[in-house]
Amino acid sequence: MSEKTVLIIDDEENILSVLERLIRSLGSVALTAGSCAEALETLSKGPVDLILLDIWLPDGDGVTFFRELRANRPDLPVIFMTGQGKLEMAIDAMRLGARDFLLKPFNFEALSRSIRAALTERVALGPNVPGIKKLIGESPAIREVWNQVDIFAPTDITILLLGESGTGKELFARAIHAKSKRCRGPFIELDCASIPTTLIESELFGHEKGAFTDAETARPGKFELANGGTLFLDELGNLSPEVQAKLLRVVQERRFRRLGGRELVTADVRLVGATNLDLEEAVRRGAFRRDLYFRLSELPLRLPLLRDREGDISRLANHFLHEYGQRYRKQVISFTPKALERLESFDWPGNVRELENVVRAAVLRADHEIDLCHLPPHLLSQTIHLRETSSVTSDGTCGSSLVVAEAKSSVDSPPMEPLSETSQKPSFDSITVSIPPLEGEAGINLKLITHQLKADLEKKILTHLIRVRRMNKAQMARYLQLDYKILLTKFKLYGLDADIDPSS
Repeated sequence: MSEKTVLIIDDEENILSVLERLIRSLGSVALTAGSCAEALETLSKGPVDLILLDIWLPDGDGVTFFRELRANRPDLPVIFMTGQGKLEMAIDAMRLGARDFLLKPFNFEALSRSIRAALTERVALGPNVPGIKKLIGESPAIREVWNQVDIFAPTDITILLLGESGTGKELFARAIHAKSKRCRGPFIELDCASIPTTLIESELFGHEKGAFTDAETARPGKFELANGGTLFLDELGNLSPEVQAKLLRVVQERRFRRLGGRELVTADVRLVGATNLDLEEAVRRGAFRRDLYFRLSELPLRLPLLRDREGDISRLANHFLHEYGQRYRKQVISFTPKALERLESFDWPGNVRELENVVRAAVLRADHEIDLCHLPPHLLSQTIHLRETSSVTSDGTCGSSLVVAEAKSSVDSPPMEPLSETSQKPSFDSITVSIPPLEGEAGINLKLITHQLKADLEKKILTHLIRVRRMNKAQMARYLQLDYKILLTKFKLYGLDADIDPSS
């Protein structure tokens, strides 16, 4: 969130002072304005990433200001701040497209969470309908996803977005909303992984005053706020069984009660869900309800990994280079061929988000162009050495094979885990790829072979760490610099769970 800019618009000096300190504690730049006119003047001077907006200001109301702002800056997120007496105006603003609203006096944990979520949202503009953020890319994999979005977004079918962290699930959810018949309604999102289990029900369905200890005022939930629009439930695989049961009832009946309430509330909402977990496996384990899974996955849409998006790594890297060059006022105009080659050959376990972070840091380090020395060590540390060997086929013609001998470090860096006595040096079995003779052969599928080569090498490395290094999963995740959930996915893919001590 570094270097993001937040504009706070409020006419109370004490509120401005408190929020300014909070924004700075979150690592961002804070600007303040006490009126609509002062805010417009501030916006004309430079870019702003988020606005905190009071409902009532000396020279107008925040909702009217927001309407005018949306006409010119539809991509700029706004969080409303309001007292209880102006709650209905805040709800109207949410339905117009505001990101969130927060009641005064503030719950600073909820406020910080909302600000972080708004500032970490990826803004990557591409060819799209006006005002909608889109992942850049021209690869067949990403084009196929957009084709599915174009077909199914105008319907009310429930879409489940599947993919690893950093693949752009929220961006696709917003695009689905923008291309739907509900595009003029609100787009409301909830990150189910970031809300404590004890609060998730209140966030979804709202609560009445006095429903629980801290419920000092009534508050509508996300379903109520999304009425007439789209509700995006991110990381819904983290929902508890109790919340899953209540969510199923709402999905089926489109009605619910606030916590502590008696009246039934109707919700005309289109649901879009997202998860980086294997929900089918969770259903088999009993961790996720089968009936809810089928309700939410009328259309499962799997988002491609960055490494599977042919040609898009360089497109995205150059986009981020241009964006952060402008943001930081740096005259960094290009990558050296070696730097771009290294970016394109890296596996990117963190997908687009990781690529963006790498390029942003490189822009800050470089002066004119980005070279290998400006990239982080983990991009440079693993080199796969190939050697070619000759062979003679049964008919006497010459062929050859590529052999992956071993993986070595190309830069000096301290090991993540100490080597065991039985293995002072990593040693992996060779992986051989046969190259057929040029004459009389149909050739080889390079993409298929390299994909299989990568899978074989990954399995051998993991097996080596299990059997020789005697590592558990947590140690492996740290050593391989992998997200723990991604490591678990690879274990399942390669059938390695039986090879590791269950106690680990």
